Amino acid sequence: MKLPEIGTLQRACCISLAGAGARGARNSKCQSVGFDDQMESSFTTPPLSTVRQPAREMGERAARAMVGLVEGQPFESVLLSPKLIIRESSKT
Repeated sequence: MKLPEIGTLQRACCISLAGAGARGARNSKCQSVGFDDQMESSFTTPPLSTVRQPAREMGERAARAMVGLVEGQPFESVLLSPKLIIRESSKT
């Protein structure tokens, strides 16, 4: 079985949530959280809670690390903290 790409799956989830909301479906037992805080997440009904990654900082650190490696500096691992954006899809 071939799985769809992550982006396709995320859009499918957003579309499913939007469709359920448009039909008036509400179920406090079923809560949803997405990933990457894509712009569409806040426009679904209900708005989708997501995990936001510090993408800009990740890119900046990756670029500095690559330059450092080219210059012979040792690579240092870094742990960056994501942020949980709580919206209506996961509120009780």
